[in-house]
Formats: sequence, C-alpha cells, structure tokens
Amino acid sequence: MHRNDVVSYDFKEKRFAHLHRSAIGFPESRFFYAGTPATSNSKAAALRGEELVRTQFQKDPYGCQGSLYHKKLKRDPFHRSIPYPNGCPEIEGLFKYCGPNPYSDALPWTQ
Repeated sequence: MHRNDVVSYDFKEKRFAHLHRSAIGFPESRFFYAGTPATSNSKAAALRGEELVRTQFQKDPYGCQGSLYHKKLKRDPFHRSIPYPNGCPEIEGLFKYCGPNPYSDALPWTQ
C-alpha cells in the first residue's frame, strides 16, 4: 500500500494531519507529514495565524464560507477555477462539496 506525503511548514501539521486529512476521509495509516521549519523571526506570528485558521476549518472543514472561501478565491486571481474536477472525475463531487458534515460519497482511497 502506498503512503502519501504532504510537505509544508511544521506549524501547519496539526491542521493537515487531522483536519484536512479527516475531512477527505484519507486513512491516517497512509498519511505522512514532513514539516519544514519557519524562520524564527516569523514563527510567532505564523503560529497565531495558524491557530485562527485551524479554528475556522474546525467549523468549516471544506472552506466554503467567510474568510476561508475568500482566501480560496484569491488563489485563483484569473477566475479560471480549479482544474481538478475535470482532470480527476473520480473526486469531482468532493471538490464541489460544501457542508459542515463529512463528505459521504465513495472516494478512491476509501474503497
């Protein structure tokens, strides 16, 4: 069985390993997080910001409302939309899903 690696800043590990992973129903046994350290002069501010973002994702796991939604829109400044639903039809429903409850349709890693 393959494992999947996520690489990001070390202070984001709790969010990715618990909130995002569980929101998509990805098995914990196949998930590996490799954290890289933030610079010491920016770490305190980053930790404060991360705490706020984690709280927001706890209430809105798929980032469909408020500042999480607006942040998602800013990642697509030319309004081209995310290419994944077209390129990966197996998880199209997940990309379009919004709601406070876990996504319940079958996903490739849950079968």
